[in-house]
Parts: sequence; structure tokens; C-alpha cells
Amino acid sequence: MSAFRIARRNNRCILPLLLLSTVLWGCEESEEGSNWLVPEDMIVDGGVGRDGIPALEDPDTAPPAEIAYLEDNDLVLGVQVNGDLRAYPHAILNYHEIANDTPGGEPWAVTFCPLTGSGIAWDRILDNNVTTFGVSGLLLDNNLIAYDRATDSHWTQMGLTCIEGEYIRETIVTRPLVEMSWGMWQNCYPESEVLTTDTGYERLYEQDPYGDYRTDHNEIRYSLSLRDNRLPNKTRVLGVIHEFGAKAYEVNAGGDNVEVIEDVARELPVVILRYSQGRFANAFKRVLNGDTLSFSPLQNSRPVMMESTDGTRWDLFGRAVDGPRAGQTLERPNCYVAYWFAWAAFYPGLDLFEE
Repeated sequence: MSAFRIARRNNRCILPLLLLSTVLWGCEESEEGSNWLVPEDMIVDGGVGRDGIPALEDPDTAPPAEIAYLEDNDLVLGVQVNGDLRAYPHAILNYHEIANDTPGGEPWAVTFCPLTGSGIAWDRILDNNVTTFGVSGLLLDNNLIAYDRATDSHWTQMGLTCIEGEYIRETIVTRPLVEMSWGMWQNCYPESEVLTTDTGYERLYEQDPYGDYRTDHNEIRYSLSLRDNRLPNKTRVLGVIHEFGAKAYEVNAGGDNVEVIEDVARELPVVILRYSQGRFANAFKRVLNGDTLSFSPLQNSRPVMMESTDGTRWDLFGRAVDGPRAGQTLERPNCYVAYWFAWAAFYPGLDLFEE
């Protein structure tokens, strides 16, 4: 079965429910003469052209001890696949946005949009064939539109959907990815592999090409369909997407300790694991094998960061490392970290956790 679920049966559109509720993402047929799932005037040309931002393929990696271009507070995206631990720094992805890689032998695309601050991973398999993804140079609500090199179909990263081409209306199936500071990643996974600056391109990876963009809440570069003033625009939030909607949790709103937040995100029982000092937040479903679990934080055993009431200890990827449930893994809902303004545009009216 394809890693992407075909969503064309009965001419229906399977998209996040909040998107379905808006005129911008309605499931009516495209306007006559239009091949896009969204109004074409919402598609913005970022000015760099297709592949003007070159995606990486099978990027070079090295252990953390050999990485000198990162500071402790820099952000990285981390994956753990079949025992293979890899980190994809924002510093590299600022210049490339997509890394077509095979962590643990599985073909993944690790994607990052600097304008919306969103990092998401997904499979590179379409109809049982492995493909790669490139940067189209187009944007939707300031967010990356990727294209697959098998069919030239266009995929909106934060919307998790193909919006033009052979796979139109098909939904992306995401893969587990975490975001945290480089200092925290080194502390947790000194045995991992990390992308090096040996990419085949001449770039100043130690310099942020976006300057003060990340901290200037007033700067949004391109048109935005909806604004929400409940938080400053560039606040980093973890969003949890469910069939009944979405809910956002601030990443850096906690204190210096590991926190566990047991909550219900649009009827979905979840636990939010957060460590603001490490710029980290992740979400898991609380129901496992029919049991609703309860958790407490662990402060000094990273990457093991929480314990359930039955004595099982869990790491930051939701894996049980010891205890009665050792070897089990908490299911992860669709979730990722991005700027608040982008969440508000893609998921209008999403819930916001009250700290």
C-alpha cells in the first residue's frame, strides 16, 4: 500500500477538518480552468524559481563531536528510525528546506520551511515507488510547497495535502520527528549522526540568511489569509491535529524543568511532554492498548523524560525503555512545531492551551 493514502473515492476530499470548514479549502471542484485545489491567487511565487533552493539527497553526516558549526541554542530536527538517530539542523535546512534521506533504511523527506518555522517528515513512496521531493519556489500562506519528482505534483507542507497534480487531494502520512536545541540533542544522543556542511553547495551555514526574521513578530513576508492575535506571530507552538480540529501548545511557556501536560485536544486524550529550556515539545496519545495512561515528569534522566503510573519509563520519542510496558511505543498524533501565525492561517480557530 502506498505511504500516501489516496483520497479520491466518491470525489470526496480528505483534508484536515478545520481546512474543510473554510472557503479557502473547500472540497468543491476547482474553478473551471484551474488545476489547483486552492484559489490560484493564494499561490505566491517566492522569486527563487523551481529548485532555486536546492533540496539535499543522501546528505553527509558525522557524530556530534565532529560538528563545529552549531551553537547550543540552535534548533535541530531529530528522527529515530530502526535504531538510527539523525539530526537535521535548521542551519542547514534554512538553505535547502528538504533533505531526501534514508534514516534506518527508510526513504524519508525531512522538510523545513524557514518562513513558517515548520519541520515535518514524511515518506518518499508514491504507489510503491520511491521518489524525491524538491522545492517548487511557490508558497501558500508563506509556507513551503514541495513537488515530487515522479509526477510534478505540488504538496503543501503544513496543510499535509497535495494541492495540484496527479495526486491532488491525497493526504501526506507524516513520520515521527522532534525539534529541540542542539545542546539538548547532544546531551541526549551523543551517538547520533548529524548533517555536516559538506553538502556539495557553497553556503554560509553558520549565518542565518533570514536575519532577524525569527524574532521580528511584525515581519511576515508574503500574503496571509487569516491573522490571529492571541499570541505574537513568531511564537513557536506545537500543534496537534485531530479529525475534530487542532490545538496549540506553546513550546517555550514552561519553566526550567521537564513538564507533562495531560489534556484533551479536540476530544483526543493526549500527553504533552515539554522542556522549555531545551526548546522541546512533543505529543502522544494517552490511550495505549485500550488503557488510558497517566504520566509524571522525570527531571534528570534525559532522553528518558516521563514515567507512567505503572512504573514504565518513556523517552522523548514515546518509547518505553523499562518497566511493565518495555518495548512498547506511544502512538503519536499528527503534530509538529511552527510559528503561531502559520498555525492560525492553516487551522482557523484552533484551540490554544491556556497556560
